[in-house]
Amino acid sequence: MSFATLNDLVALVYGLNSLRVLWRLSRRWRSFWDDDLTPADLALAGELAFFVFIPLGVFLHEAGHALATWQVGGRVVEFQWRVFWGYIIPTGSFTPAEDWWISFSGNLVSIGLGLLPVPFLPRLTRPPWRELGYAFARQQLFYALVWYPALSALLGLGGDWMTIYDFSIAPFAQITLVVHLALLYGLWRLDGSAAAGRWRLARYPQAIDQVRALEAEAERRPGDPEPLAHLAHLCHQLGEGGLSRRYLSRAERLDRQAPAVLMARAIIAFDQRRYGAARAAAEAALQTELRPERRLRLHALLARLYVQRDQPQEALPHLEAALAQAPADSELLYWRAVTKRRLGRSDEARQDFQQAIRLAPNAAARDRAEQGLASLGAHR
Repeated sequence: MSFATLNDLVALVYGLNSLRVLWRLSRRWRSFWDDDLTPADLALAGELAFFVFIPLGVFLHEAGHALATWQVGGRVVEFQWRVFWGYIIPTGSFTPAEDWWISFSGNLVSIGLGLLPVPFLPRLTRPPWRELGYAFARQQLFYALVWYPALSALLGLGGDWMTIYDFSIAPFAQITLVVHLALLYGLWRLDGSAAAGRWRLARYPQAIDQVRALEAEAERRPGDPEPLAHLAHLCHQLGEGGLSRRYLSRAERLDRQAPAVLMARAIIAFDQRRYGAARAAAEAALQTELRPERRLRLHALLARLYVQRDQPQEALPHLEAALAQAPADSELLYWRAVTKRRLGRSDEARQDFQQAIRLAPNAAARDRAEQGLASLGAHR
């Protein structure tokens, strides 16, 4: 199968998805364009950006190649726009620099399209336009600056970037590399900045209200690291790692060994799979004065950590300690059953699985416990 045929098949599948997305938009037209932002609206905005706007970007990309060809005196003998990919065939007597410019021009259009919404995002107050602009900018810039260069250059499949990064065409290729890397670095820093993080949170009124309330508490208690630790944990839960790190760093400067700081550090490190740091912080926190619910959570965290590292003997005491505080917790019972099964204590594991089934808060938890119970036959 040729590369063009493979691209056509992918474009066909994506094109059918484009029709599906447009159909969904027609069915949800009024609810999508209102000011009530829902998870379904967010998902639809992301799909519209990819399946509808990206193809328009592909067309303009090829148009950029065509315009550059005409600019340097060439002719376009074939122009192909196949929705999610395309190409032109230029003809003429081109210098190496002109050949480079023809290859670069379409990508310059693609990068410009991705950057175009960025300065307007803080000024877009209507949720649908804001989400469409944000989703398109992220996806278009990833396509233009990462995915397409990697596909055409690093994988050796040909394409524009093989010519763009032909370093015999000096100094254009060298300058482009410097600007390319600087742009990637700048966008990465912008994405992780406090301003960008707060802008993303402001899209969700309930989330930003929680953040503002904790920030106000931190201002009222300037020497207390606890509100800052709570902010770090909250921003981590909301997916804003940059803000989370900033708040945690501020809390640690006040008191690195404060219980709330240790707890936030343990939870964040565990979610990031930095298990050594998570264990150290959780064990240190357990040596401090903690409210019962926080002690329960840390024992549960350490139990999960040891289970995931296949250390059931170390996990069991933490599960016992957690269950002493919450004997009807189906999740804890499930993990104690898993731990006892690994230790070969099948009868006790069976009892825990059965109890986890009885206390399961939902069908998914019940199904998981039932599967665990059924698995005991293979561990006899």
